[in-house]
Order: sequence, then C-alpha cells, then structure tokens
Amino acid sequence: MPTLSLVLAFLLIGAVSAAEASSTPTISVVWQRSGNQGEQVLKSFGAGELKVIKTGSLREKGPGSDRVVEWKGPLLGSLLDEAMKEMTVEARSQVDLIVLKGSNGEQAWIPRAFLTRYPMLLAQPGLDSVVPVKSRPKLQGEELPHDTYWIRGVQRVELTNYREQFGRFYLKRRTDPAAVRGEKVFVQNCLGCHGAGVAAAGWAGWESAALAEKLKKHPRKPGFQEMPVRSERALTSYWSAFRSEQGEH
Repeated sequence: MPTLSLVLAFLLIGAVSAAEASSTPTISVVWQRSGNQGEQVLKSFGAGELKVIKTGSLREKGPGSDRVVEWKGPLLGSLLDEAMKEMTVEARSQVDLIVLKGSNGEQAWIPRAFLTRYPMLLAQPGLDSVVPVKSRPKLQGEELPHDTYWIRGVQRVELTNYREQFGRFYLKRRTDPAAVRGEKVFVQNCLGCHGAGVAAAGWAGWESAALAEKLKKHPRKPGFQEMPVRSERALTSYWSAFRSEQGEH
C-alpha cells in the first residue's frame, strides 16, 4: 500500500497541476465566415491544448516601457495553423486578416501576411500578444501600426478578410496602380486603427486635399512609421478615386 507521504505527494502534484490549468486562460479561434453564414468556433485552447503548440521566446520591450524582458509562450502563427486544420484550402486562402481581442476590450487588426513574416507569440501566463520589434529590426520599416498589435490577455482570435470587413471602401475601377496601392494603405493602416464605422462617419465628404493635410497633422504613434511621400500620394489618389465613385466632387 502507498505510504501517507506518497499519497500526499500525489495530491500536491495534482493540486499544482490544477492551479496551473486554472491560471492559464482559454483562448478561442473563431472563423468569421463570408456573407450571412455566421461564425464558427474552430478550436478553444486551454492549458492542455496550448502545451502542444510550438513555443518561442522573445527579448522585447513592452508597450510604453524601456525595459527589455524575456517573453515566452506559444507562437500565434502555430496556434492558428492548428485551429485552421479543419478548414478547406479555399477557405484558408480567403483569410487575410486576423483580429485579436483582449480581456479588457482592446483589439488589434493584423494582416495575416504580417504573421508569416514575423513570429508574434502569446506570452504566458496571461496570453499577452508580443510583437518582435527588437529581434526583427526589419519590422520597424513596415508601414503598419504594429504598436497596436500588443494586446493584453488575448481571449479571442477572429479569422476574417479585409474585403468582408471593409468592402465599401474598395474601389470598383482598379486601373490606377497608385489608387490601388493607396487603397491597401488606407485599409491596413487607417481602418485597421480607427475601424470602418469611424472612417465612414468621420471622413465622408472630405476633399483629397483635406485628407493630405490631415495626414501631415496626424499625431505620431509609437511603432507607426512616418508615412513616406509616395504612400501619402497613393493614399490621396485612392481617396480621390473613391470619392469620384461615390459621386462626390
């Protein structure tokens, strides 16, 4: 028969394992299907499920901090690969936008291509998203508001696409390369930060010249590189073409 000390040891191990499991939040990956098909929860990851996801470590400064610390946790890209296994190849190919939602209401709109280039991770135990700014210097040259990609306590990851979310801002006529490039800048930077509702309410009726002036006065945000002149011109070309299609002059 097992001794009392051995029984107590097993009980203690079980209690520690239970405490670890309860301290690790659950994160759900949800597919926002196109049209009126609604959403589908692809997978929910608890402590046990997260253990089989490939992990990584990054030495990075947190948002608003100058202190470099080591972050460890499952790689966001690997977590998405696991969740998307049951999707068809065609459905996976349509996902180009990842939305992270945190426990305090924060959310980040991240191009899926960004995650294939840069290994973001979900730092344990709280599953905070971590962006590899210091360890991947090339990232600092991206024309994306990557500082907004840091989300505390990620609880939900939504798979969707830009056209589904922001379709009304896409050009019908796509013959002007500068305008099409500006469309991408607008959708990934402006709408990714402000959201379609704010854009529709706040920018409708603006002249292209007014948009250019606003860009010059836009407050600098940490992690958001100053927009090159070429991109500013592309953005104003897009806005002019968009207003023309809307019948605004």
